[in-house]
Amino acid sequence: MFNIQAGIASAHFFAGRYADASHWAEVAAGGQPNHLIAACIGTASTARVKLGLSVAAAVCPLFPRKETSAGAAAGSHSCQQRTSRSTSKC
Repeated sequence: MFNIQAGIASAHFFAGRYADASHWAEVAAGGQPNHLIAACIGTASTARVKLGLSVAAAVCPLFPRKETSAGAAAGSHSCQQRTSRSTSKC
């Protein structure tokens, strides 16, 4: 059931209805606290509603990148660098 609820949360989120997305993500997380999609959608939508943050600024801290010398040479960026660009994605 929590997968359906997380799907409903995702649909509301991508439609721009962040308050509804936050609600349904919370419902889904109640059934499965470790559900990754519910956690991401819930965090991003709650940040949009309550804090006015961009989605990248809300979700990127959940998935920190560990910089390595090879990764830095390949052009990987820190989360802060990614959130400063409007077209960046986590």
